[in-house]
Amino acid sequence: MQRFWKALTTWLMLADTLESSLLARKLALHARGELLLEKLRCMNSQRLRRLPCGFVVRRNRADMNVLISMPTEYGLLERNFAGQTLTVVDAGANIGAFAMYLRSFSTLRCYVGIEAAPANYAILEKNVRIFGPEYSAIRCVLTARPQTVGFCLTGDPSRLGVSESGAQTEGLPLDDLAPIKELPVIDILKVDVEGSELEVLSGAQQTLAKARYIVMEIHQSVIGAEGVARLFTTMDRQWGHVIFGQSPDHRQMNCYFWRRYDAPLS
Repeated sequence: MQRFWKALTTWLMLADTLESSLLARKLALHARGELLLEKLRCMNSQRLRRLPCGFVVRRNRADMNVLISMPTEYGLLERNFAGQTLTVVDAGANIGAFAMYLRSFSTLRCYVGIEAAPANYAILEKNVRIFGPEYSAIRCVLTARPQTVGFCLTGDPSRLGVSESGAQTEGLPLDDLAPIKELPVIDILKVDVEGSELEVLSGAQQTLAKARYIVMEIHQSVIGAEGVARLFTTMDRQWGHVIFGQSPDHRQMNCYFWRRYDAPLS
């Protein structure tokens, strides 16, 4: 019973935050109803659903939850970038929910979404086509250097990622991707790579040099306290940061980084 009330409180918090954001108008959905239906859906269904705004999701438990959670996870961006025109690189784009959220309060001059899991990438590709020619998608496992890696491609979304037991997949550094090389500046770089943060950053030195702001989901449960310390030691040489959100079990946290010569996020 305690778990039920805790889940209910979380649902209501997500719904309230969504309804106070510009994303709610863009989606034209009833947040509380969607969150309730989400718990009744099959975990891994691949059946597609097109929302009133055109955005494509699967009829499973994960996709709508990710979309509705955007203002809770990244609301700091809505407060700081509303009305601006942005160039965005989304490393770990999933189905494109981050792009959908940004579109609700800003204009994207260029968006590049990178996703490794084939099922997620298939939906991401549909959504960037709907968004327009300024949006593109790349299927790629991001690594520190060109190499073949094991990668879990299917199953529980929380288990997607680099794994010794996964299928052998070609990996490339962010710096080696042609669409990223062509960008003169990146206003927002989002990194959500399920525990491969240090690996991805190692292969993204040129990309980091062009980035103004970074939004990163840091998976403490994967990289450990030592990995978190290494990450902040490396980043804090040139970046200021604020930890904006942390899961109750301390498994992951959202962190925002800004160039020390730029204005901090507030």
